[in-house]
Amino acid sequence: MPHCNAATPGKLETGAAITGLHFSPQCKEILATHGASISDSTSNDSLTWPRTTVANSLAVYSYPSFRQVTTLPIADHAIGDSVLNAHGTKIIFAMPNDGKLNVCDAWTKRKEIKKQPSFMGNATIR
Repeated sequence: MPHCNAATPGKLETGAAITGLHFSPQCKEILATHGASISDSTSNDSLTWPRTTVANSLAVYSYPSFRQVTTLPIADHAIGDSVLNAHGTKIIFAMPNDGKLNVCDAWTKRKEIKKQPSFMGNATIR
């Protein structure tokens, strides 16, 4: 289960195999693809946060806090390798057990703000 605490800053224990990591070109987030769950008999599920599993899913974490933003469960099979498209808006990932490539929206491209002329136009103040 994912958790991070003050005793281990900068460390995130996901409880699942990490098969890919991608930094967002648009914001301070990391997208991780996850495979099978890692069983740990010493972990106490009541102390972990959040209590959702990230096994076989896409998970987005804020950076540098590693706070979990969202998780998208994919299937009962592990996710293999993954890449971002050239714009950094979609993730393409492999599902080795079913022999398929999947495409999913990751981040949207930021809209550029168009500059508007001043309400004063070319007027000058003397």
